[in-house]
Amino acid sequence: MVKTNKTFKGTHIANKQGSGVQYEQHVSVDDNILPDASELEKLKELDPDIISWLKERAEKEQDARIEFNKERTNIIKHTSRTTFRIDIYTITCALIVILPGCVFLLFLFI
Repeated sequence: MVKTNKTFKGTHIANKQGSGVQYEQHVSVDDNILPDASELEKLKELDPDIISWLKERAEKEQDARIEFNKERTNIIKHTSRTTFRIDIYTITCALIVILPGCVFLLFLFI
């Protein structure tokens, strides 16, 4: 897990004289499940069992992420299979329509 920082800058010009608005947005996202070591020490002073509780929560969170990724992968596989079947069905129907049409045109020209 990492901490990511993003900065967005932009300008919006409202009229032809060039007056407008400039904006800047900073976003910082910490995707870490556990708090920093200094915070852990402070929490341990309050409750000695907090470390084991945090470890259990982190393990549950990781298991939930793994399950979520498995489910998302299964959905993508199912969608890909369905799309492939629809494509094959479409190609088959097109051939069923086009081939007799070509034979009929050949019969007209002969």
